[in-house]
Amino acid sequence: MVELPPTVITEIFRVLNGEGSLQFAIDDEARGHGCIALMGTIGCIWGLRPDGSLWQFDADFQLPLSRLLPELTLLALIAGSQRYAWLAPLVPARPDGSIDCPVCPGPTNPSLPVFCACCLGLGWVASQ
Repeated sequence: MVELPPTVITEIFRVLNGEGSLQFAIDDEARGHGCIALMGTIGCIWGLRPDGSLWQFDADFQLPLSRLLPELTLLALIAGSQRYAWLAPLVPARPDGSIDCPVCPGPTNPSLPVFCACCLGLGWVASQ
């Protein structure tokens, strides 16, 4: 569960009501579960509800609605912030003293997100 600021809750409800939403199949399926789609890939869609709960599902691959594993929360929020800029406040800001990710270039192309095992797509890691 993620604590959402009121502005993000308002935006989620706007998307659920069809205002300012993306128009892909994953978005339609997510709305059917009361979620916005944060990420979709073959076999899995991740969604966020206005109460801050995170879910996974995929009708095409018979993945039933279930809670997203807690260890995937940050990755889901990063993915979602690449789809919806107003989710960016949920992603940690780069702290002073952090270093560029030694593995990837970070989120250089939002239309082709990079989900690095080292930095999760943030583009930075805490210095040792």
